[in-house]
Amino acid sequence: MRTASAAPPARTIPPRAVSLDASEENRRGAQRPARRIHRT
Repeated sequence: MRTASAAPPARTIPPRAVSLDASEENRRGAQRPARRIHRT
């Protein structure tokens, strides 16, 4: 039963985590190329 109750909250967590990961990837991705350009 614990796994069943933990299933719903876990589903609500992924969307937020995905949005956070996407924002982090976008920021990191933008910073990485920018640094490479500045170095070059």
